[in-house]
Amino acid sequence: SCTASNSLGEATATADVSGDAHPAVIHSNHVSDHQHEFTIEWSAESESEIEGFEVAVRKEGSQKWELHKVIMNMMTNETDANSTDDINGDFRSELLLTDLEPDTIYQTTVASKNKFGLSSHGDLFAFGTKAEGPEPVTETDQAPVTDAEVVTEPKV
Repeated sequence: SCTASNSLGEATATADVSGDAHPAVIHSNHVSDHQHEFTIEWSAESESEIEGFEVAVRKEGSQKWELHKVIMNMMTNETDANSTDDINGDFRSELLLTDLEPDTIYQTTVASKNKFGLSSHGDLFAFGTKAEGPEPVTETDQAPVTDAEVVTEPKV
């Protein structure tokens, strides 16, 4: 903190200097195209290189979080999911969640990790999986068209 005083009084201020990465911002859609999987896509800003991410996921209403670690490849600055960074310190990544329940709302949040430590988790993001239903019919699934007997009733 810094304190300044003069004949009019005294003032104290504190400056917080941190190298922590910013919390990640999730860019995914809120509705999955699939019943059992969802891809979370996010970005995070950091002045120093991001080493990885911590992704927390839970069913809406549950208290238990499932944690996923996404590690950056320091040589290529990518994760297995092809994360990238740009000149502005914006790091992007994604994670495919599998074995999800159909027609279910989930919540997720992402924290970033750099050499200064793990950031706080970002805003809570909710997404839903697709409901179970009949699979779409394709042309190959349809029964072949056969000759049908046409019966006409005589006019009265």
